[in-house]
Amino acid sequence: MSRLIVSLCILVVIASLTGCKHQQPSYTICLLDVSKSITPDGVKYEFKSADDLVDTMQRGDRLTLIPITGNAIVDTPAHILRFAAPAQRQPYDQDLAIFRQQAHKQVAAMRDAALLHPSVRTDILGVVDL
Repeated sequence: MSRLIVSLCILVVIASLTGCKHQQPSYTICLLDVSKSITPDGVKYEFKSADDLVDTMQRGDRLTLIPITGNAIVDTPAHILRFAAPAQRQPYDQDLAIFRQQAHKQVAAMRDAALLHPSVRTDILGVVDL
């Protein structure tokens, strides 16, 4: 009987140490080139990758999408997307599902705008300065 109790205690300790991984929230910044130098398929691929990042976000993670435009100081600030995954858990992770749906809509809107109105130039240094 005492061996059973000791064995159960050891299993509980092992399960508690291995089952509870606590990761630090991540903060990812993506610079997306939306100029005419990138083909429409390339722009779609950029935004597909950003969508994939949204799908992998966990609680507390943050993601910033910055389009590289022709005049970064003037054009870019109004088009930056900032996402922060909810930190507090709700039942069935419904809050994460809603967050991801809203983020996908915003990324799609940015992609559509980039495809309709690509920048003539690329101001990479201006975006880095931002």
